Amino acid sequence: MSRLYDNQPLQNLAVKTYSWGKLWNPTPYKSGCGVIVEGTIQGRSRLAITDIDKNKFRYVVLHIACQRAHKRKFDATNKEIEPNFSETKKVSTGFLNSSYKVAAVGESDALKLEDLVSLICKEELNALTIISQPEVERQEELISFWIEETHTMKMELVESDHIRLRTCGDSPFIESIVKLDANGEPVTVGNYSGGEDIGSSWTQKIMNLKLTDAPSTAVAAAQGECAGDDEWDD
Repeated sequence: MSRLYDNQPLQNLAVKTYSWGKLWNPTPYKSGCGVIVEGTIQGRSRLAITDIDKNKFRYVVLHIACQRAHKRKFDATNKEIEPNFSETKKVSTGFLNSSYKVAAVGESDALKLEDLVSLICKEELNALTIISQPEVERQEELISFWIEETHTMKMELVESDHIRLRTCGDSPFIESIVKLDANGEPVTVGNYSGGEDIGSSWTQKIMNLKLTDAPSTAVAAAQGECAGDDEWDD
C-alpha cells in the first residue's frame, strides 16, 4: 500500500531564522568517519541560517531518541564496510543450522549514548537546536540531526517515525536516511532524494543513494579506516 507524499506537516512547522556572523560552511564539522544511528523521531524544527554574505540555508532538524549507534568503517580503498555490531558472532560448524560456535570478531563498533553525543554534537550547532527540542521523559537521549530541507521534499518524516541514518563524518548532518517498519526493515513508502523507492536492501540504497557527496569517504582515505549493513544485528 502506498500513499502520496504530503509536505503539509513540514509546511506547518514555523521557521526559526538565525544570523550567522561568518560564512556558513559545515565542512569543518564533517571530519571523521561518521556513525550509523537508529532511533525514533521525537520532534522536528525548521531553521533558516543567513550568513555574513546574506546567503540563506534551510534545514529540517530531527530531534531523535537514539536507540543504537555504531561507528562507520571503510577499507583501504574507501569502500564502506560493515562494522562489528558486537564482539562475537555465531559461526557455523556443520551442516545443521543448530551446529555453531561463538567466535570473537574484535572490539565492537557500538557507541554508548554519551560517546555518540561527544562525537557528533557541536557546541555552535547545539546552541541553535537545543531550544527547539521537545520535552520528553528522557531528555538526555535526544540528539538533533540536521538535513537540508530540499532533501526532505520526497520523503515524509514525522514524529514517532522509526528511522536509521548515517551522518556526514562525525557531525549531526545527515548523509542518508531511511524509515523503518515495526520489524526494523526499510519501508517501501518513502523516498530518498532523487525520487526512487527505498524498498530494496538497506545496503544497496544507502551505499548508492546519498543525500550529499559522501565527504566522509574522503576522510577515510587519509585515515585508512572508518559501515554498510544488510541487517542491523546485535
